[in-house]
Amino acid sequence: MIDAITFIRLRSQRLPYKSIKKLNGVPLCNYALRVMNKVPEIDDIIVYASDKRICGYIDGSIRYTFKKRPNFLDSNSTTFSDIMDYAVDLINSEYVLYFCVTSPFMKPETISEMINKVVNEGYDSAFTAKEIKNFCWFKGMPLNYDPNNVPFTQDLEPVLVETSGLYIFRKDLYQKTQRRIGFKPYIKRVGIVEGHDIDYPEDFEIAEYFIKGDLV
Repeated sequence: MIDAITFIRLRSQRLPYKSIKKLNGVPLCNYALRVMNKVPEIDDIIVYASDKRICGYIDGSIRYTFKKRPNFLDSNSTTFSDIMDYAVDLINSEYVLYFCVTSPFMKPETISEMINKVVNEGYDSAFTAKEIKNFCWFKGMPLNYDPNNVPFTQDLEPVLVETSGLYIFRKDLYQKTQRRIGFKPYIKRVGIVEGHDIDYPEDFEIAEYFIKGDLV
């Protein structure tokens, strides 16, 4: 029904080699790949990387397809769109599921729900987001409350923040607009653990805490 794809490079700027750094003794990339293997709607799982050595860090029981990407797409200035412009033609399905291996705690049922929303319920895309229900400011101005009439936090309008962990979109939508979020997106709100993304060393330490505390 749908092809999934992830972009992996061995080196990274903020946390070197984070995609293969061992989390509880297992290279990080295995967590998200194992989750994708448990989603029945996913036909193919593509690992799009310039260095085939990444395959040596992926458990042999995990189903995936390696696709070589050009080395010049490994630059620190390369954007998501730069890579997806090359990768989108590798997708054989009508829909694209992009996931990030630095978000290790997504749940298969969450992904299935999002796929169903896009494929069967008229949404052109879907993405995961964390809800922040606190006093938020942006560019020096209050974002979700009036400082002259401060409400209780439970009455605040929540601010939603993309987790960057999972996006689903129509292939033709991206080809026409270069947008991974369309004009009628389904926003799946996830909790702190499921929405956790690893960018910095402290994020990795938090992920280890989640595992050791049996929160995943």
